[in-house]
Parts: sequence; structure tokens; C-alpha cells
Amino acid sequence: MARLAVVSVVVSGLLGTCAASAATMPPSTAEWSLFGENITAPGDRTGFYTAETVQHWPAGRVIRNVSHPSLQPFLVDSSHPRFDGTAVIVAPGGAYKWLTWDAEGVDIATWLNSLGISAFVLKYRVPFRPWLCRPGFGCRSGDAPLIDAQRAVGLLRSRSRALGLNASRIGFIGFSAGGHLTAHISTVSTRGLTAQMISPAAQTSP
Repeated sequence: MARLAVVSVVVSGLLGTCAASAATMPPSTAEWSLFGENITAPGDRTGFYTAETVQHWPAGRVIRNVSHPSLQPFLVDSSHPRFDGTAVIVAPGGAYKWLTWDAEGVDIATWLNSLGISAFVLKYRVPFRPWLCRPGFGCRSGDAPLIDAQRAVGLLRSRSRALGLNASRIGFIGFSAGGHLTAHISTVSTRGLTAQMISPAAQTSP
């Protein structure tokens, strides 16, 4: 059974040098909605949070109030000299309150693309959903980001052949809260989640 390669980065300040030296990023394709357009994400409550907003900080865009999780693909052409079908899902940080979209998402995708690696920036649900919290697993983040991350892996695996990617070479990297999410997805079995919250396509092995 396929397993995830994971890199959990809790302190991400040094990544700026990597992003700055990256090659020009190819245009991204349209975002993939994780659960379908105009569909409430599993376990969510419609209208509980205000509309999604984008703020512009010195380090780039920051996204708040995410209720419609998605993946933003940044694909590498197969003509790249280092292309081997590897792909990495990138989870930005933000204390599970916001997503540091550019500095810990798009800029990392740029760097990965320069290495011949396709990248998929994960827009997971924030802030915390207090009603999605399993006893014994801690309630700092709740289950919404984990549900979104597991769905993202399943969706990417299901589309990998069509994209020319290798389903057995999919990794996951995260920064700050995204680093915590990376550790979470690599160690927590989907069996612990409510069955109605995770579709079969999202099942992954820890």
C-alpha cells in the first residue's frame, strides 16, 4: 500500500532563500475543489464563519475564513530535466487561524517546481472547528484540516495517471501549523475519523 513521504517544518523562516532562488514558476492550473463546488465540506456548518478573505502582508497574501478547501496545482512539464513524476502537497502555516498562502505555499511550490517536482498547495479549513474534535486527540486544530489533507492525498492519487504523475511518489510538506498537519496525516489513521466525514477516495495509510 502506498505511503506518504513527509517533511514537517515547524520553523520556516529559512525557506525564504529557497523561494527567492527558484526558477520562474509555470502558470498554475485551476484550483481543485476537494469536495465539489457549492458542497459543504464534511462535518462543517454552513454560515458559521464569515466569507473567505485575502489580506496582503509584507510576506505576501494571507487567507482567512476558509470553508471551501481546495488544491492549487503547480505542474512541472515532463520535459524538465529532473522530472520523474514526483509530486508534493504543500500545507501553509498560520496557527490554524489563517493560511500564509504565498510565503509558505506558492513560494514553496515555485521552489519545488525548480527541482522538477510538481506541487499542490492545500487550502485547508481555518480557523478551528470546535465541534470537530475527537476525545484523546487534542483539540488545538480539530479534525477539519486532517479531513481536508486526507482528501487531498486521495484526490491527487486518483488523478495522478492523467497528469503523468507517479501515485507512489506523492509527498507532503508543511510549515508551522502545516508542519503539525503533516505530522498528523503521517501518523493518524483515517479509521479514527467519523465514517461520514471521509469518502473512500480519501483513505490513506499512515
